[in-house]
Amino acid sequence: MKIFKYTIRVTDGPIVLDMPNGARILSVQAQGPNPTHDMLTMWALVDESADFVTRTFRTFGTGQPLSSAVCGYVHIGTVLCAGGLLVWHVFEVN
Repeated sequence: MKIFKYTIRVTDGPIVLDMPNGARILSVQAQGPNPTHDMLTMWALVDESADFVTRTFRTFGTGQPLSSAVCGYVHIGTVLCAGGLLVWHVFEVN
């Protein structure tokens, strides 16, 4: 087992990542002393011997209109950027 790091870009569309099957998301945050407002970092506990699978994520800003489809998504985490002026909510699409 290892912890892998994934960089995800804040976007209006889906974020597709190839990850080892069974990877468990540990955290999502802004990383570094001067993180940008559109790049987030996600860490996952993975079995690197597992086959890779495709997983899909979405980011939404606070106050952004959402479709009812979001009710079926799994919340991964909430990230504050730009000194808390921007707040992103990261979901996994099932």
